[in-house]
Amino acid sequence: MGAAFQGLADAFNALGNIGADLPPAVREKAQKVVVSAIIVTQVATQAATMAAQSAASAAASAASNSGGGGASSSESSSNKTSGRRRNE
Repeated sequence: MGAAFQGLADAFNALGNIGADLPPAVREKAQKVVVSAIIVTQVATQAATMAAQSAASAAASAASNSGGGGASSSESSSNKTSGRRRNE
């Protein structure tokens, strides 16, 4: 169990030392670039989520407003028919 905790501590130390060998000016510029990239990614993700929710809402609204009156998909599958009329 102690080896697992030591490995975890080593991983955190390694993450903390990322960029330690860079000059301060280069490190600061790199940090600005990374922060900007994270912000842009978050904005893009939020926009995509909102677009997907809007599309789903519009599709649900269109489906409920279409009227219909035909058999639902569960009724069609339980009948085991192709939807054609049978000659009697």
